[in-house]
Amino acid sequence: MPENPKYEILLKEIDLIHDTIKNFDDIMFKTKNFGLAIWGGSLYLIVEHLTNNPSKPLLVLFSSIIPLVFWLIHARWQVHLFSIGGRSKVISTFINSNDFQEWRAGSGKVTFPVYDVVGWIYTNKSEHGKNYDPAYLTKPASLMEAIFYKDAKYFFGPMILVSIVLGLILLKTPDVVKGIT
Repeated sequence: MPENPKYEILLKEIDLIHDTIKNFDDIMFKTKNFGLAIWGGSLYLIVEHLTNNPSKPLLVLFSSIIPLVFWLIHARWQVHLFSIGGRSKVISTFINSNDFQEWRAGSGKVTFPVYDVVGWIYTNKSEHGKNYDPAYLTKPASLMEAIFYKDAKYFFGPMILVSIVLGLILLKTPDVVKGIT
């Protein structure tokens, strides 16, 4: 039997998945850096340049919103990264299964769609997923999983905490506000 013509497309999809993961990692890294710069600059401007302003402690407290917004942006990209990683796992499972050799040989018994870099067809939400083996379906990632995934909570969490603690210190001790200005 001739080799499945979709085999070359599957190989290209694997390359695209790796490139996409690299691009998303870069976007998420830049999001963190941009968030840190905006937050740090905001704190600097509030503390250093608002002299004798009674709303300075509240502004410092409100600066905790900046890392929160960037954390949510980061989490949204992380959800997309989970989808792409899920697709990579699906391909790995398929390649290591007995079905792969039959599919590659072009037998027609095994249906495995290709060129689905972000893995939309395999999510349980997709109507197309009903036509395929449940072993190749992935669970869509939730935003909460992405928010508390690995390092983001250790990066954005302390930024929020610093803003809140510094704001509360400035609220409780008005003399400190006069000393900083």
